[in-house]
Amino acid sequence: MIRPGVLLIFMFVCIRLSAQEITPHSYYISIDGMLGNFIGHEFQFNYVLSEKYTFRFGHAFQDRKAASIPADFSGGLAGGLTFGLTNPRDEIQSYQLLVGRIFMIEDQHKARLNLSAGIARSHLKEYTNWKGENNGILSLGWNYSADLVSSEKWSFVFNPRLEIVATRYLGVSLSTFLQYNSSGTTWGFGAGLLLGKLRNKQK
Repeated sequence: MIRPGVLLIFMFVCIRLSAQEITPHSYYISIDGMLGNFIGHEFQFNYVLSEKYTFRFGHAFQDRKAASIPADFSGGLAGGLTFGLTNPRDEIQSYQLLVGRIFMIEDQHKARLNLSAGIARSHLKEYTNWKGENNGILSLGWNYSADLVSSEKWSFVFNPRLEIVATRYLGVSLSTFLQYNSSGTTWGFGAGLLLGKLRNKQK
């Protein structure tokens, strides 16, 4: 989750920027759903300077069915009743800092390509060391036990995004993402909502 202190800092920066009209700028939040070898969501603060340079800070959460899960794993009665929601899943949470370049696609500045890359501090949770459990035929829980291992890693992030600006304060986006660290690669596609000051008034 985004800490209150970070939100307050962002609001203060926005207020300061809104009082400056010499340099064109925009600032907005983006909320994205992501689907790939993991599924999840992403929340970002975006700042665009001179309608060219972009700076993005955000938080992403992604998970998937545990990669090392045994082929004969069963979630038991609890897993069946919750449609697998209680089954083991690997997780990645990342705090990202990206920089990049904006390329306008058409003259009215209603469509643009936001090419951004950067780094992330990623917190990973992965299941390992599976051991079979003899719980009988009518088991309430898993038929395996496992260790949940946590680790912290630095990641490289590449996240190009097509932004469609419907109004000055509302838009939508389509994106691809690639995140790499020593544990592996996360990739996929995203779609989201843009809210805030997306562009300046057209003369």
